[in-house]
Amino acid sequence: MVDEFKQRLMNTFEMIDFGLPHYFLGLEVKQEMEGVFILQKRYAEELLKRFHMVNCNNIVTPINVNEKLQVEDGREVANAMKFRSIIGGLIYLTHTHPDIACSVSIVSRFMQAPSKQHYGTAKRVLRYIADIQTVTRVAPFVIDVAHQEVCSVWVQVTL
Repeated sequence: MVDEFKQRLMNTFEMIDFGLPHYFLGLEVKQEMEGVFILQKRYAEELLKRFHMVNCNNIVTPINVNEKLQVEDGREVANAMKFRSIIGGLIYLTHTHPDIACSVSIVSRFMQAPSKQHYGTAKRVLRYIADIQTVTRVAPFVIDVAHQEVCSVWVQVTL
């Protein structure tokens, strides 16, 4: 069924079948007998390089729970474009690192006018990412038979 679908696409559009995906949009895809695994190790490394955090002092927690972040904290304004870029990268990284989702959610509230403190908190999350890069984290996806049947029926109807 999949081969028939691919053949129809190839007949309709100019395309090449490269086989199973291995790296797509910053996601590493590993297909094994246990399931499909999604990793973002290379993306995390590129994110750390982009913000010059490769050789930073690693930390074991993504956010300081005693730190109070406020909209106007009276501190110097940070580079908003760079701050937003860090936050965007971290949001994308939450696909395989759900442990940073809460921290990223908190610090992303200050994207309009970030201060140096907000910028420092975002960099702290990057330092945490640098620490956990030594551990391989994967997000397994298990496809159940019922879902597979629904998808195949949908494909048949829409073609």
